[in-house]
Amino acid sequence: HTCPRDDKLGAAYVDTIQGEDFVGTANVILGSYCWSYRIKDIVKTLEEKCEANERDPKQTYVWICFLCNNLHRVDNHVPFEQFRDIFGTGDIFGSIVTSVGTIWSMPAEQKKAMIESFSHIDSLLNALAKTTVENAKASREEDKKNILALVEESVGHAELNIIVNKSVRKSIIGVLKEEEQLRARESGDTSTDTDYAFLCYNIGSVLSRLDDLNEALEMLNKALAICEKVLGKEHPNTAT
Repeated sequence: HTCPRDDKLGAAYVDTIQGEDFVGTANVILGSYCWSYRIKDIVKTLEEKCEANERDPKQTYVWICFLCNNLHRVDNHVPFEQFRDIFGTGDIFGSIVTSVGTIWSMPAEQKKAMIESFSHIDSLLNALAKTTVENAKASREEDKKNILALVEESVGHAELNIIVNKSVRKSIIGVLKEEEQLRARESGDTSTDTDYAFLCYNIGSVLSRLDDLNEALEMLNKALAICEKVLGKEHPNTAT
């Protein structure tokens, strides 16, 4: 395929497909993921995100770098300055993020592992408290050096650490709320579903530690109401 941008041989994947059910102007951005993820896991995660947010999958156009960037024009010899000119300008990056919105989710297996690790919330909070972008890893040490220099020239390392910390906390809260909504839809009757009550209790406990107190209280009240109805007010699980 010929690239429509420079009329040279070799195009981005997004430029090789047609039809509004398959390609369109991006309205969400998937900006971060692990290269070890399988494509089917990414697709499944996006499908679950659309279901949770009641979005039409065929009208949800996702910007994802390896599908939208022309990898025929990218190799290990591309100067960092070239990427800086494209992505390093705050106005350009800001306009991308604010115009298309964001998706933050995770593959089902990772989400399940996170939900099951509620008892280790203190470890997670301690890790978040030690957020340090300077310790981030990059496949090329020179790229890391240049990116950190770019950060220091703009918001600064300390401010970015705070931004990352808040973003991760917000993302965790989002995943927990989505899980609660998914379980509620799957339950035949949440008012008598003790497994759902246990989930609400755990989510409420985590949300309280993440300082989302209003949502935490809502989750805990849901759990309490179910336990009182099913187990009775004097049952140990209700009383505690």
